[in-house]
Formats: sequence, structure tokens, C-alpha cells
Amino acid sequence: MYQTNIIGAFWHSDAFPSDFNNYLIEHTINSSKFIDYMQPPPTVEEAGRVFSAICAKLFAITIGTNMEPLFVSSAPNTKIQGTIIKPTIRVFVSNPMCIIAETILALYCIMTNCCLFETALEDFAAPSN
Repeated sequence: MYQTNIIGAFWHSDAFPSDFNNYLIEHTINSSKFIDYMQPPPTVEEAGRVFSAICAKLFAITIGTNMEPLFVSSAPNTKIQGTIIKPTIRVFVSNPMCIIAETILALYCIMTNCCLFETALEDFAAPSN
């Protein structure tokens, strides 16, 4: 948002730089450490803190500048339609049905293990030639 040429100005001095990111970084931390190419690059945490501070300031400036068109007071006795979001349980299973389903699944597991165990014993007991 802040990197576009909205007003059509020509950048010619430090008062209105063309490289917004470096300008804002330098003025946010009061140092040219981040933009000095002779220094090692900053860590992700350092850069994250700086850009977080820059974005927070730009957001505050944007809201402060556009407060009048953004926050318009409504007429008295105005009703606004809204929604309420609350979590609800969508799956309804009674306790006896849950016990029956768990029993069936347990029997499937037991039978599968029995069949696998039986074939494993046959393979183990079979004489090898």
C-alpha cells in the first residue's frame, strides 16, 4: 500500500524517498545497520521486529488519517443486522449406539488379528525344503 506512487510526485530528496522500505527501516531503528551492505544480514527475528513496528506505525497513521470516512456515526435508533457465532454439537450419538459401534470395531480388530496370527503360525510351522 505504501509503496505506490499515489500522488504523482517525483522523488528527488530524502524528504520523499523512492525506496520506502529502507527509509522506514533506517528511521524506525535510528540506524543504518539493516541497510548497510557491508554488515551481515539481520536475523529473521530482528527483521520481523522492525517490520512489525513499521507496519504498526503505518496502520496507525492510515487509521488516524482516514478516521472521518471510516468511522461515520449512524442515525439515532438505527438497527444493524448481525450474527452470533457459537459452537454447537452436530453429531448426535446415544451412549448405547456408541457402545455397539465400539464393540463391532473391537470385534473386527480381534478377528483380523486372529486371522493374521493363524496364517503366521501356518507359515512358521510349515516345513521348509
